Amino acid sequence: MLQKFITVPVLLAVLLVSTASLLVQKTELGLAPASPAGGSNQVQISTRVTDPSSKELFSYQTQAKSSEPVKLASAVEARKPRVASQTEVKKEEIFIDTINNTLPPVVEVKSAQASQDVVGLIQKYAAEYGANANVMIAIARCESGFQANATSPSGAYKGIYQFVTSTWQSNRREMGLDDDPALMYNLEEAIKTAAFKMGRDGYGAWPVCSQKAFASLALN
Repeated sequence: MLQKFITVPVLLAVLLVSTASLLVQKTELGLAPASPAGGSNQVQISTRVTDPSSKELFSYQTQAKSSEPVKLASAVEARKPRVASQTEVKKEEIFIDTINNTLPPVVEVKSAQASQDVVGLIQKYAAEYGANANVMIAIARCESGFQANATSPSGAYKGIYQFVTSTWQSNRREMGLDDDPALMYNLEEAIKTAAFKMGRDGYGAWPVCSQKAFASLALN
């Protein structure tokens, strides 16, 4: 009977010690004690960021985002055509046109004198095709100054008699000769073809220079 009375207090003491130990552990863990009946049983844990590096990270991300519009604007600006380059192209075009317009035109050279070779060829083919040799000489002086390699500013008229390609080729074919336009610069071939044309059709293919030739020779 005495052992029973001793055992009961010992058990109560052990129970009290265990309860006290549990309370101490809750306090150390930062857990709030249980709320009274009817209250919330949820454990509230507050978290604060105290690491200063997080602020720096946030600041860096903000700066990176703010710099993106600047980079985009720079890329757009780089793709825009330069006004200066367009101006340079226009200046170049004007310069080229100026060069073409200042090529020496083929005009009458009154002081030009035909060489004996030129006169000899004109007389030869004028007689062969029934043209007037003196008119042919005057037209050659007016058209090219007796220059076999003469070219008009437009590039359309070539040779001593300033043939155009279509007239040259049609007459050469009727003559049964090579109609290569390069032969317009050949002195003898050009004189031969002009004599054929003038002897058959007259001098109307050279309207300005033929009128000057007639006036100078008093053949009107």
